[in-house]
Amino acid sequence: MADTYRIGKDGVKVTFPSSGYTYREGKDGRVVAFPSSGYTYREGKNGRVVAFPSSGYTYREGKDGKVVAFPSSGYTYREGKDGRVIAFPSSGHTYREGKDGRVVAFPSSGYTYREGKDGRVVAFPSSGYTYKENKSGRIVPKKL
Repeated sequence: MADTYRIGKDGVKVTFPSSGYTYREGKDGRVVAFPSSGYTYREGKNGRVVAFPSSGYTYREGKDGKVVAFPSSGYTYREGKDGRVIAFPSSGHTYREGKDGRVVAFPSSGYTYREGKDGRVVAFPSSGYTYKENKSGRIVPKKL
């Protein structure tokens, strides 16, 4: 099978099969190639195109203009005060939002989290790790 390519306004060359694929170029100048059948796409307000399966997936666009696609079943999403959307498994995971407005998701079991003076939440394994807060107030996990 022969390949074809497109060069986006961003100057990046994207190569994909000539048959059975299509592409879209977002307002941000990036080219995204994906199968012509069984896929769809959305372009966020930020101009970036995201392609995902047309069946069994959904998407959300955050206030930051980014589109996030994720499975329709078994996943949930949260949008932080910073406007970012994150998707994570609805079972066995939890999330925290830091004072910086970012949402962080992590496994409910075997993980812990700390929020630094910088307002960012950092999750890390509950055993075998410790943490320090650096000069800028960020939590930095360290393996024991």
